Order: sequence, then C-alpha cells, then structure tokens
Amino acid sequence: MAEQLTPIISFNPTIVADPAGKIALKKFEEQYSREFKTIKKRVPEIVFEHELNRSVRELLLRVWGLHVVCPGTKSIIVTVQTPIIAALRAGNSKASLRSAYKIYRKDVNWQQLTAVQKIKLYEEKAAQNQSIKTGAVPSDFSLIRSVTRSPGGMDMFEDTNLIHEHIYIYRLYINNTQYIEQIIHYLTVRPSITSFTGVVTPSERKVVFDFDVENTTSVAIYKNGSSTPLRSAVEDCDVSTETYTYTLEATNDWGRKSSKTITVRCNDMALSKPALSAVVDSAYIRSRLSWGVQANVLDYEINRFRVAGSRRYNDGEVDATYGNGSCYDSNVERENKYVYQLKVKNAWSNMASDAVPVTMEGNPPAVPSITSLSTDRNAKVTVRYSRPNNTLSYKIYRTINEQETLVGTPSTISFVDSSVPRNRDVSYAVSACNEWGDSDKSEPKQIFSYVCADNEIKRRALCFASSGDERSLYSCDEMAKAFEHNGIVAESRLSKGSDFVQKFILLFFSEFDADDCPIIMFSVFCNSDSIEFATRSDRNASISLVDLKKILDTVPGHKILLIDAHFRGSSELAELQRLDFSRNVRRIFSARGGRTNAEAALQRVTPSPDYSIICGTSVDSENRLPAAEYHYVPYWWGKGIGWNMSVVREDGRPCRHYADTNGNKEITMAELTEYSRAQLANSSANFISVFRWTSNEGRVIVTYTGR
Repeated sequence: MAEQLTPIISFNPTIVADPAGKIALKKFEEQYSREFKTIKKRVPEIVFEHELNRSVRELLLRVWGLHVVCPGTKSIIVTVQTPIIAALRAGNSKASLRSAYKIYRKDVNWQQLTAVQKIKLYEEKAAQNQSIKTGAVPSDFSLIRSVTRSPGGMDMFEDTNLIHEHIYIYRLYINNTQYIEQIIHYLTVRPSITSFTGVVTPSERKVVFDFDVENTTSVAIYKNGSSTPLRSAVEDCDVSTETYTYTLEATNDWGRKSSKTITVRCNDMALSKPALSAVVDSAYIRSRLSWGVQANVLDYEINRFRVAGSRRYNDGEVDATYGNGSCYDSNVERENKYVYQLKVKNAWSNMASDAVPVTMEGNPPAVPSITSLSTDRNAKVTVRYSRPNNTLSYKIYRTINEQETLVGTPSTISFVDSSVPRNRDVSYAVSACNEWGDSDKSEPKQIFSYVCADNEIKRRALCFASSGDERSLYSCDEMAKAFEHNGIVAESRLSKGSDFVQKFILLFFSEFDADDCPIIMFSVFCNSDSIEFATRSDRNASISLVDLKKILDTVPGHKILLIDAHFRGSSELAELQRLDFSRNVRRIFSARGGRTNAEAALQRVTPSPDYSIICGTSVDSENRLPAAEYHYVPYWWGKGIGWNMSVVREDGRPCRHYADTNGNKEITMAELTEYSRAQLANSSANFISVFRWTSNEGRVIVTYTGR
C-alpha cells in the first residue's frame, strides 16, 4: 500500500518559521523552491500555508508528533515530526540525528458500524492526544509508509487513496512498540471562515486583506456586490476615499461554499484642513509654530515666505520635529514680515492650512531689581536680583568712585564679584537681557566691601610625624618651632594611628570658624593613595587620602597643607608610588574630588577653594644622606619662613625670611613654593620634587615683624 501515500515535502521548520512558530511563505519558497512548485500543483497555496501553520503550532514543541487533517481537498494530509528539531535547537547538527519511523493506517467503514461502535470511536477521537502509547501493531492496521532516514525535522504526506464517509485511524510507530495515534472522519465538510478583515493604511492607497479559513481549497473576494472577483485575494488597489463592502467566498474540492462580508471605510484616511498658528517668541528672535495633530498623517511640510511690500518670496522650509504639534523657526530676521503655511500629506490626500502672517518684533525684559547685597571677610560681594519674564541673562555693573564697570554676564539670579577692592563703598546695578535687547538698569544699591584684618584671623599649626622615622620627628619638631617663631601656636606630634590623628585634629582646631586658617603638616611615609602614620603592625597605621580629606573637611576655615611624603622599596617602585601620590593629592583635594581624572591632564584640575597645598615627594633618602637629622623639604620650608634647622644652637636658628621675595613681611603659599622649589633644584638631591597647588596662591601662611 506504499503507493497510497505520496510524500510531498520534508523540511526543517526552525529555518523557515518565525519565533512564534509561524511559517514565512516567501522564505519557505526560497528554501524549498523545487518542492514548492510540486506542492502548488497538488495542493492550493492557501490550503498549504494554513495547514502547514496549524501543523507547526501543534508539533513544534514536541520531540515526536503526528498531525492528520482533511483540509477540504479530496485527500488527507499527514504530518510527522522527528526529534531532529529538538536536537537542532540544542545546538547538535550532526547527520546521525536523522530518524526512522513507520506509519500504519486502519480503514473503517462508517456505515457498517453499530451505534455502540460509533459512540466508542467518537469518544476515542475526542480523547486523542500526543502522548506516546505502548503496544504492538494490530492485525487490522496496514503499513503505508516506512521511513528509514528522515532528512528533515518535519515530513508531510498526502494520502489520496480514500473512500468517502469512512473513518481513518493513523498510527506513527517510533519503534515496534511505541506509537502516537490520530483519528479523522473523512467526509464532505463545509468551508469555515474564522476571520476576515480589510486594513487601510495611510502609507499606501489600497486595502490589504487578511483572513483565516479552514476546509478550503480556494478563495475569492467580491467588491460592492459585483459578480466578478478581485484579481487578488491579498489587496485591492483600485480604491478612493469611499466606503466599500467586500465579500470573501471560500470553496473546497467538494463544491461546498461559505462567505463573509465586511465594510471598509477608506474615507477615514482623508485628512482635514490643518489649523496653524504662528507667534513671535518673547525671549528669542524666532517664531513658534503650532498645529493640531491629526491621525494618519505621514508628512508635515511647513513653508516660510518673506513678505516685501505686496509680494511674497519663498524663503524655504522650516526644519520642524514633525508630528509633535509644534516647532521653532530661528531662520528669521528682526523686523521682517513672514507668512507660514502648513501642508499635511498621506497616500490618500494632501491638505494645506491658511497662510498665517507674523512680524518679527519683540521687546527686552522688564527692569529687574536687586534683592540683596552681602559681603564676606575676603571682600567678595554676592549680588542677588529678581528675574523678569523672558529673561535669558543679566549684566552686572559695579561702580567705585563714580567709575562704572561691567563685571559679569550671568544667566543665574545671583552673582559673586571676587575682584572687589578692600574696604571700599561699592554700588551695583543690574539689567536683564534677551535676544531683543537689554532692559534699563535697576536702581543701584551700595555696600561696603569688608575684609578681615590679618590680626583677626586665627592661625594654628599642627605637625605630624611617622612612627619610627627620626628625621620626620625632628623635621616636625623644628617646623613647629618655626611657626612659633612667627607668632603661631604650634604643636608637633608623633602619630599613634589614624584614630589619634583624627581626634587630635578636631580637638586642636575646635574653636576655629570659616575665616580662620588651620595649618597641618605631615612628614610621613606614603603609598600611592594613603599616608602611613604608625607602625605597619597597627591596623590604624595608615589612612587613605580620601578619608583624610573627609576629616579635614570638617575643620572650619581655609586649610593649608604641607605634605613631606617619602616612599620606600625599590627605586622603580618608589618612583611610581611617588608620581601616583602627587596625582592623587591633586585629584582628591580638587574642587571635584574623585570625579576629576587627574591622569588625563593635571593642569585641568579645578582647585578647591578650601585648601592651599604644597607637597614634596621623595624616594627614601636614608642611604644618601646618612648624616642629616632632617628631611630636605621641611629644611627649606623652615628656612623660607625664618628658621634654620642646620644650626646647632637653638637660639641661633632664627634667620632671615628667605621666601619673602617682595619684602612685605607676608609669606604666601606661592612664595614658599617657589623658594623651596628653587633650593631643591640647586641641591644635589635631584630625586626630590615639589609641585605647587595652584589654588589660592596669594594665601598668607605667616606674617612677621623685624628682619
């Protein structure tokens, strides 16, 4: 009986199906072009696509599967799924995965069955599933197909040697004892239409049809009651903005028919006349265009015309963000007259708005008012003012001795003037600005720029040395004496760990406020990003630069840091740590802290307004300077502020303040940096480097009297 079952095609649905398991017919045809031509001759395309999709949905998640259907043709389609699909999905594509199976069929004459037999057979048909059962092949089943090497994951066959009004039972035997069974009643069936829709799109002037049919071998669509079907059952391109009725007629090989009628409104695609408005922006030299958003619009076109006298000149299209209902046009000029027109388009219609005129005229903002003036002990003046409508920026004018100067053009409602002379009567006026011009100046307000006298600023110095380094301790002791020589309360401490350092800093500067000047010196061993205060066995022996800054941030005032950093280990490792430490000090104590990438460009680091820093870094010099009691960097710092560490007798150590290059009896951070840098460059200790922290270079570290 092998001739009764004709193979149609064997294929891999994972290649031609989308992720949802639906067959893409074009892709299927490309993959199996020769087989597809054979299929179209035997089975109508619409039947093949529908039944194949149904089979894929039924079987795709199974390892073995059987699906039998009578699609309205005078035949039965049998679909078998093998384990190849599951293996391919698991990534196994070996040829040895090809599977073998057998198909048996039983022919039952419906007319010869008793009522009890018919009921039992219907119950079995209703209860059938894809579970694998066990049992030998019954004697009344005939072998109709034996496949020893299935080339694909899914095989389809057409069984045509059939008798009308018979029952057919199919069994797929995986081996001699395991099988899957399907039962079908082969009889004249009526076509059914599950769904039928017609969709109109704004991008194309046509109606696209979609339908789902069963037990059907051919379909035809009739328009507005015509007896002649459309040439295509996929689309109708002969349409305009009207309402149409379409009837889908489904037919099968038994000559039975079904139909379904729908109404499609193409006139819903017609666009209405758009409404456009155009106004002058109150702050900028530009037009603001707005319109009502319509559905189904594919394109918006806004044309601008320049008006001169009684004539219009095309001035180009407006670059708009289409579809959101508004846009701006900045390609205009002051005092010119323009006309705008909006066109909306799709495949069904093209409508234009009325022409809308606009004249480019505007006004500057109203006059602002100064709401407050304040100053601090550094003579910085903060000006605050109101914000009139349509203001984009401000101009800040300062007057001293009847001499007016434009000192800032901010966009915010406050401005800090940092260039005010000390102890002067200063007045300010503000004007508000936009692209149409500047307002008049506000009424001036006056303030006295106050600066704290130097003797009102508290200064104290705290010097920390690493445990186990005698030169660090000696350097810190002598620097404390140098500060005391200049009238500054100072203490030198041998650190007992990070907790001790934190507590002592907070205690030592507990009475300081924002105008004061804490001075902290470290003569310590360091790593790339931390300071070692004590012995290595102490868990608090070191503190990171990040944590150190957190501690110092809690101390009021402008902090002056003097860091004498030493590095141990091989010369190569110590040199790398020295360079990394310098970068990290700049990065962490900058205005942006850890967010600044000091590796990219150190010169771009924004200085912190709360810190002035001098940092000297050196490789451990013990083997180079065995007789020195002090480190080189503190030695030159001390000499710069008037204290010579190399003198044996303490009463002979006061010396000239070498860093005071201008002789004004004030030594600034810039002066001390340049002096120590120059001395170190001239010394034999060329392994020592000093960098200047470029913030607040004019900050005074010590003042003195006498020589």
